[in-house]
Amino acid sequence: MTVEIDCDPWATLDGLLGVEAVEPVDKGIGPVAFYGRCSTEDNQDPETSHGWQVNNAQKFVEPLGGRIAADYFDVGQSRSVPWERRGEAGRLLAALKDPARGWDAVVVGEGTRCWFGNQFSLIAPKFAAYGVDLWVPELGGKFDPRNPSHKMLMSVLGSMSKHASELRWTLRWSTRDATKAAGRLTDTWSSMAGRIRTHGRRQRATGCGCSRSMGTRRRWCGGSSPSTWRARVIGPLLPV
Repeated sequence: MTVEIDCDPWATLDGLLGVEAVEPVDKGIGPVAFYGRCSTEDNQDPETSHGWQVNNAQKFVEPLGGRIAADYFDVGQSRSVPWERRGEAGRLLAALKDPARGWDAVVVGEGTRCWFGNQFSLIAPKFAAYGVDLWVPELGGKFDPRNPSHKMLMSVLGSMSKHASELRWTLRWSTRDATKAAGRLTDTWSSMAGRIRTHGRRQRATGCGCSRSMGTRRRWCGGSSPSTWRARVIGPLLPV
C-alpha cells in the first residue's frame, strides 16, 4: 500500500482541514490613462491621429480588463521635446502625485511617437516611483524594469524614433532643393523653346532657309555653320 504525498505543504494542510482552495481572481488592468502625441509639421490631422492611437490602445488593454479613464494628447509637440515641457505630458506627470487620480497605469498608442532617444529611461523611473505601470504595444504588455530585453527594446524604439525624425528632415530639405533645381531647369528649357519658336517665325518672315534641305547640305542662318548656330542660339540657354 502506497500513500501519495503532495509536494505542496499548503495543499496538504487544506486537505486535512477540509478547506477548498480557491484560485485567485484576476481583476484585470482596471482604469488606465492614455497618452498620445501628434505633430502638425507634416500636415497631420490631429483628430485622425488621436482616433487611431486611442483605438490601438483600446485594442491592446481592453482584452486584459483595462479601460481608458483619462486622455492626454499633445498636438503640435515634437517628439524631441522633453515630457516636462510638453503640455499634456506635463499634466500627466503632475497627476502622478495625486492619489485620487483614478488610474494606476498608462497606455500609449505607439511607443515611437511618445519617446525620443533616451527619454524613456528618464521617464520610466518616475512612473515606477508612484506605482504606475507603463503598457507599450511594442512590448506586448507592461514594461518590466527587471527585464533586460524590455530595456533594450525601449532603447531601440527611442533610437528608431530619433532616426525617423532626422530622416524626415533630410528628405524634406532634399526634396526642397530638388524642386528648386527642377524649377530652374524647367525655366531654362521653356526659355530655349521660346527662343526656337521665335527663330522659326523669323525664318518664315525673312525667307531664311536654315531648315531647308539643299541637296546633301543644309544652309544655316547668316551662312553660319551648325556648330556656330548652336553656340549662338542654344549656348546662352544652357545652365552653367
